[in-house]
Amino acid sequence: MPEVAKGFIFDKRNPLMKLHVNGWVERHKLSVALAGIVIQLAAIAEPLHFIAHSLRNGTAGKLFPPRPPSKVWRRLYRSHKEILGALGDASPTQYGDGKSILSLLDFIRAAKRWAKESPDELNAWSSSVEPRMWLIFLKRAFREAKKFHIYNLREYRDLIREESDKGSKIEQLLREKPEIYFFLLVILPCMCEYETLPLSLIRKARRGEEKAIEQLVRLDDSMVAEPFIQRWRDAGTGQERREKVEWLAGWMREGIGGQLTLSSVKQSMAGLIALMVSLNPVAFSPRGRHIVKISSSDIRDLFNAVARDRGTSFGAGRVDEDLYHISDESWRQAVSKRKQAWHASVPKYVSKTFV
Repeated sequence: MPEVAKGFIFDKRNPLMKLHVNGWVERHKLSVALAGIVIQLAAIAEPLHFIAHSLRNGTAGKLFPPRPPSKVWRRLYRSHKEILGALGDASPTQYGDGKSILSLLDFIRAAKRWAKESPDELNAWSSSVEPRMWLIFLKRAFREAKKFHIYNLREYRDLIREESDKGSKIEQLLREKPEIYFFLLVILPCMCEYETLPLSLIRKARRGEEKAIEQLVRLDDSMVAEPFIQRWRDAGTGQERREKVEWLAGWMREGIGGQLTLSSVKQSMAGLIALMVSLNPVAFSPRGRHIVKISSSDIRDLFNAVARDRGTSFGAGRVDEDLYHISDESWRQAVSKRKQAWHASVPKYVSKTFV
């Protein structure tokens, strides 16, 4: 084995190495950074569903605070970067909090732009670095990657162990971060049920598209106060206006049709996992560089691995019971559709970092 790779060997006696998700990562040879992302996305689906479902259906009681003020709430429809930063604050990684993650994305994007626009400068810089320095860099990189992977697995283990205590941390986050509240109450249900972002629905609703207006009001009943919806309501004959008032009242009362099932949240997270892999498929190991490819079936196996680690797997195959009823073809189609929806919705400053 090359000298540079020796520091990358994991101690198999470490209990974290026996987690089923670690076996999944090793089989599919994901990079450490990508592994940390997809593990968290798969594991967080259940607590996300619990919180979002509780908020939408009013079953949270006094556990969670009331919705942020109207002025703050409206601003969040166009504050995607702030929402991403708040999500980073809520789930800090070794890269740091939300601000640090956004800065890292900016740095990566700037570096890629420099490499693309100034290849001669990049080649000159690469040639100026002594081979000994590259070796030192690689040793340090593999050593840090090893620590990062252990950190990710520990965070994952703590997440699935602490799910019974859903109250205190979440309540604090919702009080301090209106962006988190908005993500759970609006963005996540919108992506799960309508496979698009709320801002896309607003654009269509402004053009007078009735279906988009219905979806917006079902998603967020406060949208009935928006001028473009009031103009739509007040247009037409007296009978038409009365019908629209009744429709709006019914949509507000009924909410979104699917009521945000756990299965739909997991399908949405599966689509996001598929997108993250496609945006960042290159992985490095002591043996060299390779391209990561995973199928919808592989992603389903990841959710099965999470269920086994939780102790909630179902049947002889020890699978995720929330996905057990979905056929392979239906699952493949669902993941593909959600991947496309996330790809169309991921802010450009994120997707351009990886593409």
